[in-house]
Amino acid sequence: IRWRLSGVHRAEEVDHLMQVRAGVEPIAARLCATTAPPGVGPRLRELADQMHALGTAGRGITPEFLRADVEFHRLVVTSSGNDHMAAFSTVLTTLLTERNRLGMLGAFPDPRAMAAHVAMAEAITNRQPTPAEHACRSLVHVVHAEVLAPSRPVARTG
Repeated sequence: IRWRLSGVHRAEEVDHLMQVRAGVEPIAARLCATTAPPGVGPRLRELADQMHALGTAGRGITPEFLRADVEFHRLVVTSSGNDHMAAFSTVLTTLLTERNRLGMLGAFPDPRAMAAHVAMAEAITNRQPTPAEHACRSLVHVVHAEVLAPSRPVARTG
């Protein structure tokens, strides 16, 4: 995936990965809301709050922000109770890491994405599968549009 994201067909690869993400992660969020151990929801809320604080501190998307984001999404899919969805965490981690490394997001997190992280964490904490799925779909939609924005400069590699 890293190799393909560094190639000339980067936009197509990201589009395809985001399509897979849109099919997997919202259902993982739904399942997570019903099957996750009790501590998962509060930990997701801590991570969402951390991302919000870091994202609004005026420093942009920092390595600390990325670590919290990766842990948030890894925790959702690995707490879904579905081993196949849990295995997607490796792909998801690579996608999140590489889109940042390649400069495919804006300098600062989208406020809609931050709100969706919080809504997802709250829904999972409150064991509300449908709101968890909807918040995740909203998040994936916002990020998908952002990474494919034609005006986004793409960082050179190598």
